[in-house]
Amino acid sequence: MPGLLIALGVTWAARIAFRYRGVFERKRVVELLDDIAGLADASRAVRLKARSSAHGVPGAFWSPDLVLRDETGMMFLLYRSSVPFGRLLFALRSADRLVGERVNVQGWYRRGLKPYIEMSRVEARVSKASGAAFVSLFNNEDSSRPLEYEQIVERSYSRWIQLAASAACAAAGIVWLMGS
Repeated sequence: MPGLLIALGVTWAARIAFRYRGVFERKRVVELLDDIAGLADASRAVRLKARSSAHGVPGAFWSPDLVLRDETGMMFLLYRSSVPFGRLLFALRSADRLVGERVNVQGWYRRGLKPYIEMSRVEARVSKASGAAFVSLFNNEDSSRPLEYEQIVERSYSRWIQLAASAACAAAGIVWLMGS
């Protein structure tokens, strides 16, 4: 049984290392879609500058996935999380604020039923939420106040959480083997 835990941890770590590999290279959507031969069963680490034009599921504010659009085409950005409710937290906290903004994305381009980028990191400069200020149609005293911006940086820690779990699994097997 300890050997099984060690093998499970090592193969799990190898799977993560294979799935999330590469150096992030700047690409455009058309370049990703044109390269069919290079992605039969692997992924490619990419950086993309685009505008986030909508949620992945139209009209669903709880959708963490986004639609990216640059001058050459459109691509889906998927947010995956190993943390329970991580996708929902990202959707409620940041995804809606990213819609309509210019974003810089790092992630892994994959081909499934539809080509998509699995997010590693996304950043954007968005307007700050003004809070609960009252806005009047006739006399707005705060209309002369300049618009403030803030930098949003969101990361997906899924691969790091999975690597930690695989290391814990292998370590438990080693400790169990040493104790036997």
